[in-house]
Amino acid sequence: MTAHEFASELQNRLRLQGRQAMVRVEASWGPRKDEEVYVNFVNLPEGVGSAGGGAEAENNRSSYWIRGFGPASAPAAAKVKVEESNTVFRTHRMRAKTGAPEAVARTLADHLNKLVAEVPPRFTHTERR
Repeated sequence: MTAHEFASELQNRLRLQGRQAMVRVEASWGPRKDEEVYVNFVNLPEGVGSAGGGAEAENNRSSYWIRGFGPASAPAAAKVKVEESNTVFRTHRMRAKTGAPEAVARTLADHLNKLVAEVPPRFTHTERR
């Protein structure tokens, strides 16, 4: 599975119920320019999160890197690793996992879907009526 196929597979598995997730493929900083997938999850309804200069989004955010795809010209990856880069959800931490891209996509989607189901948005800057 390539990085782009992984990103598509992950997005198809997400059940965000109106929450925000950005999934993008990026080239790494190394000389090989390996492809990596970056996921930025914000546990807020669409269109909310820029109040306070984006502080509200930061108070409801976690991000993840999925690495191991190799350069764009490389054959499909057999094994990738997902790592939680940062999170505000202390009770819902995700340990790093390595495995087949399909399994890692399923694991990350299950984790994010569980967050959506169990953790309500925390409004710190936006007034809710």
